[in-house]
Amino acid sequence: MFHQILCPTGNLALTWFVALVPVVMLLVLLAVFRVSAWLATLIGWLVTFLLAVWVWKMPVGDGLRAYLYGSATGIWAVDWITVWGVILFNTLVTSLADPLTSTQVLSPLAPNERSQTLRRIGGNAWEFWRSRNFHDAMPQSPRGCLL
Repeated sequence: MFHQILCPTGNLALTWFVALVPVVMLLVLLAVFRVSAWLATLIGWLVTFLLAVWVWKMPVGDGLRAYLYGSATGIWAVDWITVWGVILFNTLVTSLADPLTSTQVLSPLAPNERSQTLRRIGGNAWEFWRSRNFHDAMPQSPRGCLL
């Protein structure tokens, strides 16, 4: 198991500057040289990895496994948010496509489209709640409007 050396250079200030190199380089690549984000990220990873192996004496195998595990975790989180964002968007587009709902029910109630969308989500949640036979204990609300 790899145990990180806290001060590999023998000088805390110098270690701090070495650790800051990848961050500064990433910012310079993005802001000064206008390198695309994916390429700047890959270059930043390579510099970070090489510094970790050279300065902090990290084993190459442990570093590659950490990179792959971290990448998989990041991709999973981004894909999870993206997939559910698309599903929510498609649900809203489908549910607001009904002309009766969008013009006669939502328009008089809300001044803009964002308010209409939020009220439509609330109305759908209310319909789901009522469809589960909880309506005996809950007051009734008009469809598409949860105030």
